[in-house]
Amino acid sequence: MILAKDQINRYMRHIAMPEISGSGQKKLLDSSVVLFCENLRNASLALYYLVASGIGSIYCSVSDSSGWDRLSRSLSDLNSDAKAQLLDKEGMEGLDERPSTVIINGSLNFAGKTLRDICKDGSINISTPIVISLHDGWKGLVRTLASHADVQEFLTEIDALAATSSDSPTFDFSNSLSSYFASLIAVIEHIKQALSLGKPISRALYFDLFNMNFDFIPDLADAFDKLLSLDKRADSFAIPDCSRVLITGCGGLGSPAAFALAASGAVELGLVDFDSVELSNLNRQIMHSSSRIGMPKVQSAELFLRQINPNLGLELLNVRISKGNVQNIISSYDVIIGGFDNLPSRYVLNDACYAAGKPWIEGGALDISGLATTIIPGEGHCYRCIFPETEDNVLVPSCSETGVLGPVPGIVGVVQAAEALKLLAGTGEPLKNRILFFDVFDTDIYIADHGKNRYCDLCGKQ
Repeated sequence: MILAKDQINRYMRHIAMPEISGSGQKKLLDSSVVLFCENLRNASLALYYLVASGIGSIYCSVSDSSGWDRLSRSLSDLNSDAKAQLLDKEGMEGLDERPSTVIINGSLNFAGKTLRDICKDGSINISTPIVISLHDGWKGLVRTLASHADVQEFLTEIDALAATSSDSPTFDFSNSLSSYFASLIAVIEHIKQALSLGKPISRALYFDLFNMNFDFIPDLADAFDKLLSLDKRADSFAIPDCSRVLITGCGGLGSPAAFALAASGAVELGLVDFDSVELSNLNRQIMHSSSRIGMPKVQSAELFLRQINPNLGLELLNVRISKGNVQNIISSYDVIIGGFDNLPSRYVLNDACYAAGKPWIEGGALDISGLATTIIPGEGHCYRCIFPETEDNVLVPSCSETGVLGPVPGIVGVVQAAEALKLLAGTGEPLKNRILFFDVFDTDIYIADHGKNRYCDLCGKQ
């Protein structure tokens, strides 16, 4: 047997995918990664998904390790198969094994210094892929350096900038959101490397969560210029006091969205879920853990979120949303985030938000793909415009049938959190009348326009 019985149950949603299966999951368990991070709090979401995905050995190097003991206990409770440990020094001296992948997460200056240091001391060789995961405000870059020439090009371009970039602040929610997004892409790069699947990101992946722009830029100098360009609207970003966001579902999508919003400290949260924690949830639902199996998900989520933000305003609703109660549930919230995994519940939520004039941010994740869109009643499409309700809809598979790669809903949830904060602040470019799609192994990220359907049963004019 490739995996033990409890591992089969734990990684069931991974094993259901032909790209991974049992042998692939064993490769992930045998793989190792070193994460150099500028800020432990900004890198913590990546650590949760590395552990949840079953990456066997995870080494973390950070100059300020405050909070590591608590985080380490939480990671171990999520998945004891994965061993996350703090390196004694900032480099990789004393490491017993050559890592499968190195991830560097932080500002441009931090990445340049770290890359130069680890190359100088001979800690890595040219066969070890290095994933650079950068963030600056709402923006970020991800690039995999697969050769010595890639490393030299990266360092040369940083030198040409003459350290014009500023180091990221200790904690700021725009930097955190971009760090979460970039580092989860880096986690997927490690998974691709361990499974020998897909293509590495050989051209810099540039993203801007404020304007929802994504682009692959061949010229590294051009990519750095875009990363460091200023956006005055983003600089004046402010969220009204007592803003409230409701998250419907505490699973694969709700977990990262709640994590990001709780860490921001900018909103009060409501959580709706009627389900209980199961072992098969834990490859992607990072709010839960092994010790809380059988506990209602909203209670498990509260224990998790209180560790991140003890002062978080939080309302728990351990109920199933239905046509009879949905209007009352959403009435006191400013923005709704959809985290359901079935179409009937999505239609109920869509219709209620349309009737109440509540903006809601829908997301989905299946197999190795994800999508997100923002629905603002009266200003653009509704969910029925995109997916009309038909008898064939019952045939749409769920992730319990086809599986889902753990970090995929993580990326969608971060996008949903970014969209919610922009809607509350009344600035930025949300995904209104647009749908973000991405495919993991080819790292194909694109946005498609999708306006209101004039024949929609709910909001169409005909």
